[in-house]
Amino acid sequence: MGKKIFGVAGPLLLLLYFITLVLHISAHHDQYQWDFRTHRKAAEIFASGSDPYDPNVLLNQKDASFLYTYPPVTLCFYWLFTLTAYKTAFHIFLFVKCILLIALIIFWKRAFLRQAGDSLFYLFSLLAFNCAVFADSSRATSIWSNKSCSGWPSFFI
Repeated sequence: MGKKIFGVAGPLLLLLYFITLVLHISAHHDQYQWDFRTHRKAAEIFASGSDPYDPNVLLNQKDASFLYTYPPVTLCFYWLFTLTAYKTAFHIFLFVKCILLIALIIFWKRAFLRQAGDSLFYLFSLLAFNCAVFADSSRATSIWSNKSCSGWPSFFI
């Protein structure tokens, strides 16, 4: 009986916590994902035909706070976020990162635990990655979830 209750209540509480965290980050968009502005600004500069890797061009922009050092293909990805207003782009980017994180946790459960895993795996994932998720969303947008989602499946191909 207790295992059945925990099997339902555990994932529900974890989902509630995850939603609360996302809503908090979403409501304080000016404090979180601070480097998303630079990524987006670099994509705008690239789309206008200028060089986003030139410090004189990028760092003179209002929203840029560091040099853009990612590969040029990432500019095409971030260009998609220039098609909407900043707040909308911020929320879309946060949503994509959340979907990737959920997909990654589901992948790990299926790849490593098969059927043996239970709700405790989700609790472990939350506790193990809580800091990483919050830091990724708050301090930076280096999108570890994107990197992980593209990297982990390669071990099984």
